[in-house]
Amino acid sequence: LSLNSNIAPVYDIQALYAYSQGDFSAVIANKETSLALAPYSLNSYTEYIDMLAAGMQAYAQNGDFESAQYCRETLKAIPGKLKAVQAKTSPLAWKIQDTPQLELPAEYQERLASLIGES
Repeated sequence: LSLNSNIAPVYDIQALYAYSQGDFSAVIANKETSLALAPYSLNSYTEYIDMLAAGMQAYAQNGDFESAQYCRETLKAIPGKLKAVQAKTSPLAWKIQDTPQLELPAEYQERLASLIGES
């Protein structure tokens, strides 16, 4: 980061480290930065969902419902982030061979709906 603060994988690594430490505020900050720098990385979105789901569950089990709710609200924002990226993507991008993949896999759509209480 000291050489270049615009490298998304570095923020992903920092998010993974924070996740391993149970520091979900750092997970969220680093994943948000990573997604801002690399908005077409669908794997980053699914990884983020997995991390937030684990955080939401851990906080709820420990009785920290405020933090669990924050994870839930952050989860709820992910589909909107994907839609915003789709909306700002050039129509030409959808016509090329290497079309951006911005649709969450069905299992993640279902999981997200169950985590945030929407069907």
